[in-house]
Amino acid sequence: MNVYLCAALNDAIMVKMTGIRKWYLLLILLLLSVVALWWYNRHNASSVTPPQDVEVAFETKRFDKELWALKDQLTTLDSPLKASYGNFLPFYAEQLAQISFGRDPNLYQNIEAYLHDPYIDTVYRDVVSRYNDFRAYDQQFDAAFRFYRSYFPGAPLYDIITVVTGFKYKTALLDSAVVVGLDLYLGRNYKYYPLVDFMTLYLMRRLEPEYIVPDAMTVILEDLVPNFGASTRLLDRMLEAGKVQYALRKILPAVHDSILLGYSTKQWEWMVANERNSWAYLLDRNLLYSDKLPDLARFMNDGPFTQGLPEESPARLGHYLGWRIVEAYMEKNKNSTLPTLFANVDAAGILKASGYKPKD
Repeated sequence: MNVYLCAALNDAIMVKMTGIRKWYLLLILLLLSVVALWWYNRHNASSVTPPQDVEVAFETKRFDKELWALKDQLTTLDSPLKASYGNFLPFYAEQLAQISFGRDPNLYQNIEAYLHDPYIDTVYRDVVSRYNDFRAYDQQFDAAFRFYRSYFPGAPLYDIITVVTGFKYKTALLDSAVVVGLDLYLGRNYKYYPLVDFMTLYLMRRLEPEYIVPDAMTVILEDLVPNFGASTRLLDRMLEAGKVQYALRKILPAVHDSILLGYSTKQWEWMVANERNSWAYLLDRNLLYSDKLPDLARFMNDGPFTQGLPEESPARLGHYLGWRIVEAYMEKNKNSTLPTLFANVDAAGILKASGYKPKD
């Protein structure tokens, strides 16, 4: 009996075949699908599953919750927070929330007034509503720290301290902890963000929960990167940032590069499509070894886009190109480890050894 199969891409094409041939073909397709699925799962599992033989021990401390729970008792000098956080409370008040000088005799009264402010209290309640259960992020941090410690065995490990700072700090790195300001991860459409003086649309886009772990790991990695000495050349700054971006990709393999770089999807697509032209722009204008502050700011600092390039371009273009140079370098120097990469401060040598040349 003749059987007619309709081709997926063109309904007008009909293929005549016997029932036996039909089932034979379906069996082959099924086997190929199984093999493809096995390969995909195996490949991706190896790239996103953290090493289980790496020991990590960290604690997430909900300073925000503990502080607000004591907001009517802080005037007592034997605050229970001292037992858990030492001198962190004065540091929080002076440096993070910028409420009061740490040595101010009215420190506790100033903090209490801050905590009772209806505006700040509403922000805190919104934080707790969204992040009352932090376990999902603990799991992400656990995975990230396992990768981090596998690549940097001797590097320090940090606790996580969550705070509400009145939109002043997203992250801060202390000797033994990373501070995460959860009030700056309430989503780009959070009601109070447009009322903050410094807030812009390109900043609000990155105030999403998916940035919590990448932002924290970024400040940790930035602390590991030695700078290139007294030099302020653009290439040096690019490769400092590129090392961090490359390490982030290793430590957070399941996170998309656009998130790691802080680009929108459209900006990421533009950057990928215009990598060669962007690199040529720097070379043609002899900007790579420029030490002029306006040049450094234009290609390394945040903003809506890169001045001199189309408005579709992302800011921080030097971070992307620095990452691509480092990536090319590591591909050609497979025996190099992340610690040796980070320790290498010969920017010109890294560029030369990378053989970096963007494709069309």
